Amino acid sequence: MIFIKTFGRFAISIDNYVLPFKNLKVKELLAFLVDNEGDFVGNEKIISALWPQRDHDISAKRTCRYTLRLLRETLSKAGLSDLIEVSYGVVKIDKEKVVCDYYEYIKGNTEQYPYDDEYMYGYSWAEPTRKRIAERQVKINHG
Repeated sequence: MIFIKTFGRFAISIDNYVLPFKNLKVKELLAFLVDNEGDFVGNEKIISALWPQRDHDISAKRTCRYTLRLLRETLSKAGLSDLIEVSYGVVKIDKEKVVCDYYEYIKGNTEQYPYDDEYMYGYSWAEPTRKRIAERQVKINHG
């Protein structure tokens, strides 16, 4: 089973083995794809999220492509080469292939996957999702 943990610090595990990442941006890219819930994400959006201080020049695009290549290599080595789908200039996670605490939570499985007041710790681009979860949590707590 592939499990993705988003509540707290982001992690992905395969049969309880936590997949290591040699590069933090590679891990962050995967987290960003998870946050986008299986929707295709373009390079421009990835650059804005992961490297917000950079211009969208050729250097930033190269860095984005390189990071995506490292992610694909990392996943392939772990036997997960089909976890993400890449097309020209866009990429997405195949969310049907994973169990994810956030995905389960938004499906209503809040008892087995309770929100612990932290989502994607350390990633500022996750703030809009944090707000949506917090609003949902208020509704759950107050009926």
